[in-house]
Amino acid sequence: MNNKLYLDTSGLLDALRDAEAAAMNIRQVAAFALLRRPNRSLPRAACGDGTLIAHFEESPEGWLCLTLPVMLPHRKEGGKALFLLEPIRDAVGACYGVRPRPHFDRCVLAYEHIYAVGTQRRHVTDHDNLELKHCQNLLESLFLTNDSAHYCAAFQCSHAGSSHATHIWILTPEQFPEWLKTHKIYWKSTPKI
Repeated sequence: MNNKLYLDTSGLLDALRDAEAAAMNIRQVAAFALLRRPNRSLPRAACGDGTLIAHFEESPEGWLCLTLPVMLPHRKEGGKALFLLEPIRDAVGACYGVRPRPHFDRCVLAYEHIYAVGTQRRHVTDHDNLELKHCQNLLESLFLTNDSAHYCAAFQCSHAGSSHATHIWILTPEQFPEWLKTHKIYWKSTPKI
């Protein structure tokens, strides 16, 4: 009698696709449930003193923009970005209310890092050292099919502004070239901070 284990891999790719689709559906359900938890004081996107922590809006061009009045932390300090998640959820909830949020099968996330004029050079973080993961994972659960390179491209630019801030734009691949044209001053030359 032959006791060799036979592994049928013919359905393995289908099973993997089904598992990924199920994971994406769970993210959507979780995002929906988290935005509609009872007994929440909305919007918590503002501090008690009125300081805005997160703002989310849809531009007249149809571009989505998350604005944070802070720089994202260094990736080695990634836990510091966790405090932004609840205000981001609240800002998205305040923007859409009961209206359905858009969903992107494919997108470009454009990160615009704004440093206050006069920021010392040593306080300007390399793009590859900025913590993007926590905010990007939340945006994925709220708007995106997936944030893997197959579905989502990322672009980063930095420039000077009146105060520290971060804008995260969610764009379709078709919208991205127009966004680049209108934001040329921020990426076409070396920023003077």
